Amino acid sequence: MYLIKFVESKLYRIRGFMHPTDAFAFAGILSNQADRSIKGMLVEIGVFYGRSFSLLALHAKASGSVAVGIDLFDIAGQQSYVDNILAKLDVASSAAIIAQPSESVGAEGLVSQYKKARFFHIDGGHERHHLLADLGLAMHVMSDDCVVVFDDFMNAQYPDLSVAIIDSIQEHSESLVPFAITRAKLYTCNPRMKEMYMEALLNSMRPPGSHIDKFSFLGSEILFIDQRVKERAIFQAFAAAGIGSVARSFTAKSSLGFTRQ
Repeated sequence: MYLIKFVESKLYRIRGFMHPTDAFAFAGILSNQADRSIKGMLVEIGVFYGRSFSLLALHAKASGSVAVGIDLFDIAGQQSYVDNILAKLDVASSAAIIAQPSESVGAEGLVSQYKKARFFHIDGGHERHHLLADLGLAMHVMSDDCVVVFDDFMNAQYPDLSVAIIDSIQEHSESLVPFAITRAKLYTCNPRMKEMYMEALLNSMRPPGSHIDKFSFLGSEILFIDQRVKERAIFQAFAAAGIGSVARSFTAKSSLGFTRQ
């Protein structure tokens, strides 16, 4: 529950982008891994200003792991902002920041220092070659229990990225299979872990005004987690004020059903 409390009270005070459905999905997956004593580092490529990375670092500290953030940090003041956020949350000792492109990061060195990854969030460059480099690192460091999350999947602004993700999943189908999708991200894992992670999301807390449906994607069933636009805006406004839990009182209860908002 500490991750949900963080999402509802502190996450949206940090610069960056993260749909509430994804924040809650991250929390549900990480909590499920902890409950099952699944160990390993947490990796994010594309830290930006640290919104989603702060969630990983918080969990890393609580679970005795390390969150590894990889980014070029080529925006003025970006890295100092992230460093300050980590220090303010008292999680800097559980975070490792690497200011390099993913293709320059040695997979063997990462694994020897922090163990294999159980969670890998890819939110780096949006060209095809960026995705292939980022996923190449993930494939070398991920454990059999690892969840690999792809950002901006099916975003019309980045069509080549989505094509590259689909091609890569099909190429690595023995290691990666989709199990959930949101408006912003695609969640994948080892085929033998798919049912476990789907069940984890079905049983975990979700933001107000959200629902889950099941669809077929690439020949297998996956979860679609969505939140109505109005409820998303209400929740983020309350969460940015530190009182996201109150948002449930201001949003309508949602039944399962498909929405095109």
